[in-house]
Amino acid sequence: MRNRNKYNAKKVKIDGITFDSKFEAEYYSVLKLMEKAGHAREIDVHPEFLIHFNNIKICKVVLDFKFLERKDQDCSW
Repeated sequence: MRNRNKYNAKKVKIDGITFDSKFEAEYYSVLKLMEKAGHAREIDVHPEFLIHFNNIKICKVVLDFKFLERKDQDCSW
């Protein structure tokens, strides 16, 4: 028996990147449109962060996305 995702999510591949769900892939598509329109930049897919405490590695956290978003059209980055 194959292990299923607890949310029944299906993996989706876009631009050579595998996403854990259709929703995550759709969000990536929105981010790419925002980037084209000048509303987002420096999009990083599945960035990893190491969590340390007192110089001891506690865990590794993998996010869906990291990006900069432009909030106000009148201001620069």
